[in-house]
Order: sequence, then structure tokens, then C-alpha cells
Amino acid sequence: MKQITPVSESRHVPRQELLPPRHSDGRATRWDEHRNQRRDELILAARRAIHRGGPGVAMGDIAAEAATSKSVYYRYFGDKDGLRRAIGDDVVSKLSSAVQAAGRNAPDPLAALSAMIGTYLAQAEASPNTYAFVMAPGDAGQADALKHVSDHLAELFRERLQELNPGPSLLARLSLWPHAALGFIRAAGEAWLERDAGERESAAELTAYLTAWLISGPTSTPADAVRAVSLPSAPAAQQ
Repeated sequence: MKQITPVSESRHVPRQELLPPRHSDGRATRWDEHRNQRRDELILAARRAIHRGGPGVAMGDIAAEAATSKSVYYRYFGDKDGLRRAIGDDVVSKLSSAVQAAGRNAPDPLAALSAMIGTYLAQAEASPNTYAFVMAPGDAGQADALKHVSDHLAELFRERLQELNPGPSLLARLSLWPHAALGFIRAAGEAWLERDAGERESAAELTAYLTAWLISGPTSTPADAVRAVSLPSAPAAQQ
């Protein structure tokens, strides 16, 4: 009998990746689990390739990192924007969870602001190339996802601001402040990441500056922010 040599993934599409099983038993669940695991592996390999090669890395290089072909990536994600959305969902979800946890665990509102800024910058600095890839403009689906996360973070900012007891009228005027602060932090962070790593401030230093600027204005110093977030009761709460 003639020996059949298995065909590699790059030359042949495995049947189980094209069609789900016809049986509605445990095999369907196993197939879904296999496909989800394979998808996670492809995303992880893509993140490694982007981390090393930059946000403009070619799909061929991404596929090579996963030891597969571009056609497999297209089958799972449709196109490069689909891959960006998949990576973005993972990155943005983890970033949002980390920033929200930092904000909720801080002892007071101003410490929460500093903790959220510091967590965001540290997460972005861990892989500037991945951050740039995820945040690239032009994909409506990804923009919607980012807006969704921003709305959640802005709501958390608003909740912590209420702890300062600013009064109903002032709180109403402050309703736009969280959105403005998030835009300010993101714009400053992205400009910071564009600098050479050896020339830019540390994440901790930039956190102190941004916290001071948001609390006391552009002429304030990091020492002002350190004093403010260290006070048992923030100055704004006494006004």
C-alpha cells in the first residue's frame, strides 16, 4: 500500500479547521476548544512578532513566528485589521482591568489618579510596539472598543471624584473632566513612547508630572503631586 506523507499546515488546510463536526455531541465542544486554543496560540505568536518587529511588521513575518502560513492567519482573523482587533481585545481588556484595579485599590481619589496613570504607562511601556499596533487609527471596530474602555475608566474617575464631596453643582461641571484627563494622559503617554528609551523619563517620573499637571496645572512640579497624594485628606475635599 502506498504510504501517504502528511502535508504541512502551510500547504494544506486541515479539514477540522474548515468545517465543524456534524455531530452535536462532545466532539463539537472539543473542536471548539481546539480552535480557540489554536487562535490563542496565533495571537501570542503575533504579539511576539510585533513586539520585536514593530507595528508595521508584515503578515509573513507574523506567520513565520507561528511556524505557519499567512493563509492560516487569514482563515482565523480575516485580514490584518481582524488580527489587530483580536490582539486589541486582549491587550485593551487586560490594560483596562489593571488600570481599574489600581484606581479602586488606592486609598483616596488623588492617589487613585496617580495609580491609574502609573499603571497605564507601565503597561504601555512594556511593549510600545504592541501598543502602537493596537492603537493604530483606521479600524472602526477597534475605535469603538477603545471608546467603550475609555467610558468605563471615565466613570471610575467620576466615582472617585465624588469622594472629594465637591457638591452637586461642581460635580456636574466636573463631569467632562475624566474624559479630558484620559485624552490628556493618552496623548502625553504616546508622545513619551515615541522618544528613545534612553532619553525619556521613567514611567514613575512621568506619572508624577502628569498627576501634578492634572491637579495643580502646568507650572506645578512632581513634588506638588507627591505632597497632594500623600495627604490624608486631599486639598480639594476641604474647599
